[in-house]
Amino acid sequence: MGATLTFANGKLTVPAGVTEFTITTPVKTDNLSEGNETVKYTVGGVDGNEAIITDTTPAVAVKSVTNANNATEVNEGASLTTTVTLNRATDKQIELDYKQNLMGSTAEDFTSGKTNLYCRGIIVGRWHQTYRAKRR
Repeated sequence: MGATLTFANGKLTVPAGVTEFTITTPVKTDNLSEGNETVKYTVGGVDGNEAIITDTTPAVAVKSVTNANNATEVNEGASLTTTVTLNRATDKQIELDYKQNLMGSTAEDFTSGKTNLYCRGIIVGRWHQTYRAKRR
């Protein structure tokens, strides 16, 4: 014979003659980067052991960084569009390191201006930098 757990009133009803029972609680996979969490049951005023719910969801990471149309060149006076793809959707705001490697170019090869950061077609950030080539 089993026990009946009623969540509505926070009471655990144990039938007559039962001396031991188990509580089984399924743990949902939610694909959120939450870190490890803990749960502990208190039954009849007695605390049980803490159990760690291990987060097996991989951390959000950059999967790829590609130029639009796999462009390897940009015409002077034009802009270069680069797409960053993550390994999965984020469930909260994240920060990524960003660096522009000039690789033979100098700061004088670029003009200042606003660079927009888009997510699903919406501008979600701006910073002062541009990829416009300067005429020599």
